[in-house]
Amino acid sequence: MATFGLLLEKGMVQEPGAIKESIVGPRQISLKKGKVYQAQLAPKYKSLADASISASEVATSLNLQVDDLVLEPLLVSTGVWFLLVQVPNEEVLRSLQPDQSKIEAISERLNLVGYYVFTTATEAADASARMFAPNYGIPEESATGMAAGPLACYLYEHMNFKAATYMIHQGYLMQPASPSQIEVQLYLDDTKISGLQVGGPVVVVEQLAL
Repeated sequence: MATFGLLLEKGMVQEPGAIKESIVGPRQISLKKGKVYQAQLAPKYKSLADASISASEVATSLNLQVDDLVLEPLLVSTGVWFLLVQVPNEEVLRSLQPDQSKIEAISERLNLVGYYVFTTATEAADASARMFAPNYGIPEESATGMAAGPLACYLYEHMNFKAATYMIHQGYLMQPASPSQIEVQLYLDDTKISGLQVGGPVVVVEQLAL
């Protein structure tokens, strides 16, 4: 999204959109009044039992106890798989000490991009999240649109947050903080999610001289 935001600012792409080739095939990019959105697929879900892993293993990889998890973690994909892990509040989310080697091993075993750990106990957004993807060489990422999409689907279909648009905050609780605000818009066929798009405004904060 940042790339297309810069391309749009430089006039190298034009509204209403473009196509991006990804590891899971082409994805529609929508450009709307300075905002950039990427399309994602309808969600697929997989339980821990289906993935042959226990909640205890997941908790241990985050240096948490099972009782620290609000609900059983769930695997969700809107193109690639993430493990969504809900914790009770922002203090628990902020103080996480993830075991990167264990997360990497579990991610490789389950074919995950990584863990998206979140809480809905926040006033600023529908959820605040942290993203750990050591299997891809990323100990923590500050903005992950491909994970925010699955989280919005989870909020809608599993937590009864019945909205068509969600705001996900990420990176605020990193040390040092690197905040991002990710907007998710769901496409609904009656009450079923048929697709979604993820994005928001892109701001150039610094440009290096060549």
